[in-house]
Amino acid sequence: MLLKEELVDERLLKSLNHILENKSRKRYKTERVWFVIRNTHPAWKQEDIKALEHLITMFL
Repeated sequence: MLLKEELVDERLLKSLNHILENKSRKRYKTERVWFVIRNTHPAWKQEDIKALEHLITMFL
């Protein structure tokens, strides 16, 4: 399926899960780490992400 044929919510979820997976692979020599996602699309709003919260994959 072409990217432009995917629903916007599906693209958001796929991209966000990809970002989370990449972040989960990082390791730091400290007990305190801030988790910040800055490379999201400017069209994504907090309410968009909240609406898909139950579908977000958490990597530990």
